[in-house]
Amino acid sequence: MGALVSLVQKGIQLSEMEAGVRKVDRPKDVKPYTLFGSLPVLRAQIEDEAEAMDKEKEEPRHETPVNGTTTTTTTNNTNDNDKTTSNNTDNAAGTSNNDSKETQIEQPASPSERPIRDLVPMYSAAGAQCSQWSPMVKDILGMGHVTEGNATLINFSPTFASADGSPATLSLKHSVGGGVESEVTVLSWNYAGNFLITGSFDGQMKMWSSDGRLRHSLVLHKAPIMVVRWNRSGSLVLSMDCTNTVAIWDAFSGEIRQHFPGFEDPANPAAGTDADWIDGVTYAVTGENSSIIVYKVGERIPVLRFQGHTQAVNSINFDPSSQLLCSGSDDSTVRLWNGKTSVPVKTFYGHTSSVMCVCWITNNTDVNAQTTIDPSTSLASSLVVSGSMDSTVRVWDANTGSALLTLLLHEGAVFYCEVSPNGQLMATGGLDGVLVVWDLSNIKAPEPPGSQRAIARYSCNPELVKQGSSLAISSISWSSDSSKVFVSYGFHSAVLDIHPTTS
Repeated sequence: MGALVSLVQKGIQLSEMEAGVRKVDRPKDVKPYTLFGSLPVLRAQIEDEAEAMDKEKEEPRHETPVNGTTTTTTTNNTNDNDKTTSNNTDNAAGTSNNDSKETQIEQPASPSERPIRDLVPMYSAAGAQCSQWSPMVKDILGMGHVTEGNATLINFSPTFASADGSPATLSLKHSVGGGVESEVTVLSWNYAGNFLITGSFDGQMKMWSSDGRLRHSLVLHKAPIMVVRWNRSGSLVLSMDCTNTVAIWDAFSGEIRQHFPGFEDPANPAAGTDADWIDGVTYAVTGENSSIIVYKVGERIPVLRFQGHTQAVNSINFDPSSQLLCSGSDDSTVRLWNGKTSVPVKTFYGHTSSVMCVCWITNNTDVNAQTTIDPSTSLASSLVVSGSMDSTVRVWDANTGSALLTLLLHEGAVFYCEVSPNGQLMATGGLDGVLVVWDLSNIKAPEPPGSQRAIARYSCNPELVKQGSSLAISSISWSSDSSKVFVSYGFHSAVLDIHPTTS
């Protein structure tokens, strides 16, 4: 991810981890620790019962598809206890198919047989270090350029297109100079979509109106800006640089409301760089000694300090519906936290290398519908996504702590796992340069590890890599209507029309 990632991920440590990841084989044959692995064996049991019925009727036996496969297929070796556990379920399946012996019923392709579409860019541009679509206008994309020291707003609405069909653009002159020092590292819209902030490698921050007018220059940071977060009302802005210097800004006046200095050693191996709002005045930031610190605006003493991770925390994300904070760390774990205790309420194990990104799936009304929630735990029926340097992406049940999905397709570290606004799709990417779009609908039970939920992908053109574009993905962002995704590779970027039809 270029100079910026080398800085943030502590250079030498990242290189060592990456070398280790390439030596690790993906667990293609690993099955989740559930009873769902016993289903193939039960097909054999159905076969035996069907054969007995055929002998009684003295009729020749015919194979009948069950859920897209024939009843004569047996694939796994499973013990008798598993066979007994699901006996009633599969007997019902066998009975429902006995009435159609003479007819081969065509079934739709199973997820494992569904082809993965190759996406074609609807728009290509120079590279971007950061990007975000307007949360209110589905056709407007903001992107921060790598070397030009500015940002661009692009409007893909045909109403504003030029005579040759090109989208309308508006340039935001973030910095007068050029080169790495003026690289725009962060771009963030407020929730109303009428203001945005850009931050750069040299520590400059500027606030703009959506029509391109400069509103404030926010002066404090002296190091690369890594995080900018608006609170829900848009009244306050949180910023964080690579030294973990934190500032809270008044969005209306541009003045500093709160400031915490960073670390003397920006390469502190036990400190990550991320932050998120808990409510309008309370926020969480990564801290020293692998901690997560919760502050309230106007108070110098922390409200709470979360302790549990043993290495740097790379990513945190708060879910308003469950009132839980999730975190991913170099210690290979994902943890959940609430405001009642300083220790995690859940710890998810399974990744074999650093967890680089975490996020929640909360807008999908179909997911995990059959989970029984224990109200005493205050855990909602939400799902947590994590991407790791072990090249896998996992989807976890926040209530039970089990891994429902282990997504296998990437060949390198995964740095981005971005869920679409409607909660139905997810785009992932990282060092291998492949953007993969996954189907997140109807996640109701653990599934075998694999790529069966991948529906589309996009890879950087090899010729562009030869011309200087980095293979690693530097930014992924969804449009507000979940129809388009933006992806950038150093000196090349593309807008992809997803057409979210998963059938």
